[in-house]
Amino acid sequence: MSQRTTLKTVKFNNPFRLNGVDPTLPAGTYLIETDEEAIAEISFVDYRRVRTTITVLTETGHAQGWQVFSIDPHDLEAALSRDLSVTEKSKARHYPGGQI
Repeated sequence: MSQRTTLKTVKFNNPFRLNGVDPTLPAGTYLIETDEEAIAEISFVDYRRVRTTITVLTETGHAQGWQVFSIDPHDLEAALSRDLSVTEKSKARHYPGGQI
């Protein structure tokens, strides 16, 4: 079965949470990896998502490393929407009338 992997980065302007990832993650840019496999039962090429992960920089004591968490892409989209909402509200408080 044919597989493909898609890489993208997402940026959070505020601390955020994702189901299955503990603790709250700091604002920053994160690598998202999505693995998909071809659907063999159909007559045209299409893919279904098999796994989505987020890569997180971790610190324990004096050492840094990377940890990969499996996540639900719908949870990621919801977290990005919340982040955008918080950022827009913050801008509105700092710049009344929407003027920057």
